[in-house]
Amino acid sequence: MNRALTIGLLICLVGLAGCQKTSMPEPTAPTPSHQPSVLTDIALPVLEECRRAKNDRRLLICRSHYLDWTCNEETQASCIADFYAFIEKAKAYRRPTTAAAIRAEIIDQQSRPEPVIPPVTLSGQQLREAILDALNVRFLFDKGARRPLRTTVYRQQTGDTFELTTMLFEDPLLGKFRVLVSRPRGYGPFPAIIAAHGHAQAPRDFIVELADKGLPLDRFIVALPQFRAMYGWPWEGEISQALLVKGFSLIGLQMAETMQVHRYLLTMPEVDKEQIGLLGHSSGSTMGNVLIRVTDVFSAHVSDNATSYYDMIDDGTFTSSTAPGLWPLRHVINDFSTSPTPVMQAEYNYPNGLDDAVIFLLSHRKSKQQTR
Repeated sequence: MNRALTIGLLICLVGLAGCQKTSMPEPTAPTPSHQPSVLTDIALPVLEECRRAKNDRRLLICRSHYLDWTCNEETQASCIADFYAFIEKAKAYRRPTTAAAIRAEIIDQQSRPEPVIPPVTLSGQQLREAILDALNVRFLFDKGARRPLRTTVYRQQTGDTFELTTMLFEDPLLGKFRVLVSRPRGYGPFPAIIAAHGHAQAPRDFIVELADKGLPLDRFIVALPQFRAMYGWPWEGEISQALLVKGFSLIGLQMAETMQVHRYLLTMPEVDKEQIGLLGHSSGSTMGNVLIRVTDVFSAHVSDNATSYYDMIDDGTFTSSTAPGLWPLRHVINDFSTSPTPVMQAEYNYPNGLDDAVIFLLSHRKSKQQTR
């Protein structure tokens, strides 16, 4: 599909502007009132319809035009109530500390000279165990990974070559979060990507950026989770601290959310189950860098960022990537040559586009799908 046509259609599809039906549309959005939209909203049932996934009986797939959700804002920036609920639900796993102790540890470690990096001595399994313990998320992975999951399609739009579906995921521990899924028209199977956005982004603008940089939406199924509390202060700092002082972290919960999106992709008959990749930007990349160390379900990972996981704003505010337990593991995590999942390390924000990333993602497959 012509890239300009894809971008012009997508801009209309996500509701950022109107569409102009011409043979050679501009990649920027035309004035909404000039031409009628070329897109169609697919009617959803008045009464909710649900079914269980054939290959995952604890996953419920629903469709409804009505969504009973009090936090249905576009960016979910202030949607942190479910995180406080998580702290209560997961109280058996808490590891209490104080914000002052965490800040003191970060300042102390960052003030020391960087030691000579020792040879990697951890096996892949040892690193996995160390990360799960450091982030205190073992109960969300392993046996806990197959907890009930409810997914609801509440908006569906179709264009000439791809469709956009807006969904609400409901996890009994993680709460509710939005997921945007772009699917090519046709039966597939298609390779799939989970695209993990960074700060000050929402799926609806992130997918426009990806298409603008060359991601062909008529060739890939793209699932974009909306990471909550990532669109501005004070919510990110507030909930990051609330989680950290109880022994959890925002990055750890984002990893678990991403795995639930992967779980949903496995239920889609159009998805090539041996070719589900991960692509991140900024904090989405640093989350993905850790996630591929605790699971082998992704065929490839494209990352444009790395961090020490001691992230903290100058005024002492914590961020989504603040995870002190990962500091001793940072060199191993960021050494992509040791990753069992193939990793492409790209320049930050993909200034040269995504053509190389697309080739990389298409060139890697899993011999068989494994899940943990």
